[in-house]
Amino acid sequence: MTTTLTTPNDNRRGFTLIEILIVLSIISVACGYGFVQFRKGQNQESRSKAAGKLCMSLENARLDSMRRGTRSTDQFAGVTILSAMSYKVSQDSDSDGNLDQAVILSLPSSGLKFSGPFPNTIKFDWLGRPVDSESQIIEYPLLAVTDSSGSTFIKFTNSGKPEVSTNPKY
Repeated sequence: MTTTLTTPNDNRRGFTLIEILIVLSIISVACGYGFVQFRKGQNQESRSKAAGKLCMSLENARLDSMRRGTRSTDQFAGVTILSAMSYKVSQDSDSDGNLDQAVILSLPSSGLKFSGPFPNTIKFDWLGRPVDSESQIIEYPLLAVTDSSGSTFIKFTNSGKPEVSTNPKY
């Protein structure tokens, strides 16, 4: 019986430069898409936090007006959007029955802004309904916190309660 030695197959090849470049291109496109989606998620989260903070200020002012039961429009608690970047909250924080000095709050400087017109004052009567300066019940349009990638809205229910929404429709 004779044994034959076989040599390893010399026809094996590695990857070509073109194949490596194609794989790297596909990976870079996938990473780029993932990064863009990640940034969109961060922007949406930032908008939602800012809108939630404004919504909480509106609800606190609404509850303050209801708690105090005042019928005087100059003592209605409320929020005034001063500019695209700031708003002030007027309410009775120390429970003495009168409005305290207004607190001015600002949006983070990450490209967020409020939609106009400015100033936009939202006051609440003793029943928690949004009213104008003559105590007439009004329906405010949606408030919006916007940035380059979208908007987050604050709308008011029929009872005047503010709610955060990503949908501009009631």
